[in-house]
Amino acid sequence: MNVSPGDLLYVVSLSASLVAVILLTVAAYNLLVEPVRQRRRVNRRLQEGGQEHLRRIKILKERSENHGDWRLKAFQKILGGRRLAKLQRHMLQADIYLDIPTFFLRLFLMAVPGFLVGFFLLRSALAGLCLGFGIFVLPLFYLRWKRRKKAEKFELQMPDAMELLSRSLRAGHTLPSAIELLGEEMGDPMGTEMKIVYEEQRFGISMSEALFHMLQRVDSMDLRYFVSAVLIQQDTGGNLAELMENIARIIRNRINFRAKVRGLTAIGRLSAKVMIAVPILAFFALMVAAHQYEEVLITTSTGQRMLAAGVVMIVIGSFMLKKIIESVEA
Repeated sequence: MNVSPGDLLYVVSLSASLVAVILLTVAAYNLLVEPVRQRRRVNRRLQEGGQEHLRRIKILKERSENHGDWRLKAFQKILGGRRLAKLQRHMLQADIYLDIPTFFLRLFLMAVPGFLVGFFLLRSALAGLCLGFGIFVLPLFYLRWKRRKKAEKFELQMPDAMELLSRSLRAGHTLPSAIELLGEEMGDPMGTEMKIVYEEQRFGISMSEALFHMLQRVDSMDLRYFVSAVLIQQDTGGNLAELMENIARIIRNRINFRAKVRGLTAIGRLSAKVMIAVPILAFFALMVAAHQYEEVLITTSTGQRMLAAGVVMIVIGSFMLKKIIESVEA
């Protein structure tokens, strides 16, 4: 049976695309799904003592401070020590327990199949590079989204947590025992973080250091107010229970005011999302309904430049709309 070069190229392209999709699925699972499963396992073990979570953080800290690792040295030269520490802190705040080299290796393993899919299916190196780069930066947006969601959920729990802490102190509990009770009564992430604070001070770390460690794991301004109030009270004295009640009242008022502002800006945020999504959806709809019209943008050099310019303008427009909405909400 004679096999034409076109048929052979089709088989090779199909096989490469299948392998790329499999590799992309495995990489996405290891980067996005596996950290969530690890976090759930850690939360379950925290209920039995909290040592596993502390061990993970200790190992991660040792990896970050291991200056003998040539991979860390390479990333320090590329990103800089300050950016490297900031990225590692952001990963902790997103509950991703990986060191920097492993994290970027998984990003690269996700980007390579994306490039292969774009190169073999769309027959364009530029399309492959764009697809690979998009898959490479997508987990970074996921990391930012997960940090924000954790901080928002933590801040929503803050008023109830401060009131429970105040009642515990008024009942005669010490601050460590009140924090232990708070970790048992509150859900994730508040309960988990408070359990870590209690376990750290129980293992010999001072309360101030344990609270500072919690600030590294949660990106919340309200939490900074709480930590500052506790540290000042330890130095100067005062009624800590009353202070917790005042913090709870202030945080609850801020949450209510923020909810009202978000309600007033809901139309603007929805309009921004629609304006961003319509060009992208229209492009892919025409790819399916009238592929011959979109081939000009993909196969010709002029079309590729126009497509790249359109993507850049969408990104710039999204950034400008985001800043406008944030200025209104602020």
